[in-house]
Amino acid sequence: MNWKRILGWTLASLAALIVIGTVGGYFYLRSSGFQEFALRRIITQVDQSTGGRAQIRAFDFNLSTLTAHLYDIVIRGKESADAPPLLQIDKLTVGLKIKSVFRRQISLSELLIEHPVAHLQVDRNGNSNVPPAPPSSGPSTDVFDLAVGPS
Repeated sequence: MNWKRILGWTLASLAALIVIGTVGGYFYLRSSGFQEFALRRIITQVDQSTGGRAQIRAFDFNLSTLTAHLYDIVIRGKESADAPPLLQIDKLTVGLKIKSVFRRQISLSELLIEHPVAHLQVDRNGNSNVPPAPPSSGPSTDVFDLAVGPS
């Protein structure tokens, strides 16, 4: 009988840990600390991908729909500080779909760009405000692996 009691307490403890972890994860994803962390990571990735300098005013994430919203996105290229930025977007909505938790596969289910404004400047010598493409440092993604799934 003793091993049944130990097994019962072990399973109850494991279930309690899963519930506590799930509730804690939910509240962390809704916290300002997570939003600041995610915003820093997004800005770093945009800077590395574009070779420009990104600014994003705000970010929010809806866990129930797996939807992220980014507000007032500004990407600066080689233009001067007083010139209009290379790209401005009022709001960017990204919907995600989890394909596999264990393989860490997530697909893009929605991409909505609201009020994009691009300012491309090219002088007589052919110089533009588009930053040079940064060298590829990570593994390349095959174009056939990229897709937007049906909603």
